[in-house]
Amino acid sequence: LWEVTPEAEVVDVEFHKSIIHSIAALTYQQAQSLIDKPDKDCRDDIQAGAVKRLAVLARKFRERRIRAGALTLASPEVKFVLDSESLNPTDVQAYTLYEANALVEEFMLLANVTVSKKILRHYPTLSVLRRHPAPNRSMFDGLIQKARTKGVSICIDDSKKLADS
Repeated sequence: LWEVTPEAEVVDVEFHKSIIHSIAALTYQQAQSLIDKPDKDCRDDIQAGAVKRLAVLARKFRERRIRAGALTLASPEVKFVLDSESLNPTDVQAYTLYEANALVEEFMLLANVTVSKKILRHYPTLSVLRRHPAPNRSMFDGLIQKARTKGVSICIDDSKKLADS
């Protein structure tokens, strides 16, 4: 359970055994339609109000992560259309990503970080951190050279500079 300010600052965290009583199970498209709903139409809509407030917080969490140097990997996702009888692919289409996808992603990341900190705090000698080694700088040489021929400069000094470049 997080206590979060309107500025998306986590004030307090508590862990409890609990039962969740959801007011809805939404698809990404349904959640997006609530995010996009005009505020004037949400005054009496508990679902829309809740999703819109979460979206505001998620935007702030994401902005903070990106400012701190988080990489955003924007590779397009695809989905396959399958034949109903043979289940063979008949078409491939781009998967539409919504702000609602990013909302869920931000809160999943927040949950992972929160639990990781608790594990580290309570079991410092037993906790495991998966950390990828820094890539060999020479692995970037080809990319940097190709980018330079197109007038693009890539800085690999740290993840923030890489993301900014």
